[in-house]
Amino acid sequence: MDLCGVKDILDDSVIAICKSFPQLTYLVLTWCVSLNDKSVVEGVAKYLTKLNLLSLYGLVRITDASVEAILNSPNKDSLETFDINGCREVTEGDDMSIRKKFPNVKVTVWHS
Repeated sequence: MDLCGVKDILDDSVIAICKSFPQLTYLVLTWCVSLNDKSVVEGVAKYLTKLNLLSLYGLVRITDASVEAILNSPNKDSLETFDINGCREVTEGDDMSIRKKFPNVKVTVWHS
């Protein structure tokens, strides 16, 4: 599901989408700038189990809490692309540490 640029989407809306469509394999939240950790922790990590691609590009209010929530979800093993570019509050480390935490991730992008 591609929600790129839906600037006014609410965390609760993302949570409802995740709850309603648990079989999503890709979720693009790029530039959904109103979102914060709540949408990832209480939605993506809690309800989605088969994500291959997750883009949080440009979500400046996302923190390490979101990365940890994904790490502790079934998505840890299904994710192949994890885009956290522009998530300036994420300090989880470099490309190698992300790839070690997420064994099937082939593409990582984050704020430098």
